[in-house]
Amino acid sequence: MKHQIVTDPSQSARLLACGVDLDSADMVWTTWDNDEEELTQLSVLDESAYEMGCLNPIEAWSLSALLELLPRQINDSDFEYRLVLSPSRYSKGWIIEYIDEDANETLHGICGPLLIEGCVLMIEWLVHNAYTLNMKNCS
Repeated sequence: MKHQIVTDPSQSARLLACGVDLDSADMVWTTWDNDEEELTQLSVLDESAYEMGCLNPIEAWSLSALLELLPRQINDSDFEYRLVLSPSRYSKGWIIEYIDEDANETLHGICGPLLIEGCVLMIEWLVHNAYTLNMKNCS
């Protein structure tokens, strides 16, 4: 199983295309050239990441930052859907879904091998379907 600790640059671009606020990112990819070799480094996002524009900073989101963006609950029609993350029983991966356990109803679910990609897909789905992300904790 592949492990991923933050969004890669393409996932970050997808989040930005959804309107996710840069202030919610907590990590940053920086790249620079060193004797004909391009080097990439992942760092905690702080002011120092932007001090040198030549480092080409690309914001990234850790799993905890992505989870902060997902609403814990969605009220829709007669249902109260709660965010549930669980290991898949049928594959080596994760299930991310909004379910109303009392009514046994699922608003939307995503199953995949990488939890970070699942969170990005869920954020894309929420935005596409006009649900509000949890942006209150952005500084």
